[in-house]
Amino acid sequence: MSLDSGSHEKLLVKIAAYGISGYLYQWIVAFLSNRKQAVRVENVLSGFLNVISGVPQGSVLGPTLFLLFINYVCDVFGDLKVVCKLYADDVKLYTAYDLNETKCDLSIATQRLVSWADTLQLSLAVHK
Repeated sequence: MSLDSGSHEKLLVKIAAYGISGYLYQWIVAFLSNRKQAVRVENVLSGFLNVISGVPQGSVLGPTLFLLFINYVCDVFGDLKVVCKLYADDVKLYTAYDLNETKCDLSIATQRLVSWADTLQLSLAVHK
C-alpha cells in the first residue's frame, strides 16, 4: 500500500479522529497544502497541478501520517480467523485452513482488504 494516492481530506479526517487538533493539526494541514506538481518527459514539462493526495516523498512525517491513515485496517478482519500483520507499508494476511470447511476466511479477508483500500483510494500491490 502507499499513501501516494490517499486523499488529503480523508487523511485529515482520520487525524482529527485521533484527537489531533489545534496548532499541530493546522501544521499538518499546512504541510499538505499548496503543493503543486508537474511531469517532465525529456525536455517537455507539463503544466503544474495542485496535489490533493499523498505526502511528500522522503519526508520524515510521511510514514507517520501513513500509519495513522491505515492503523485500523486489522479491525476489518476482527470477526475472521485471519491474522493481520502490519509492517511499514505492507499488510500480511494469513490463516490456517481446514479442508473440511466450506468457506475460507482468507478469501473473505482479501475481498474486504480490496474494498477497504478502494474506499480510502489506496492502491494495492497484490503482486507482492
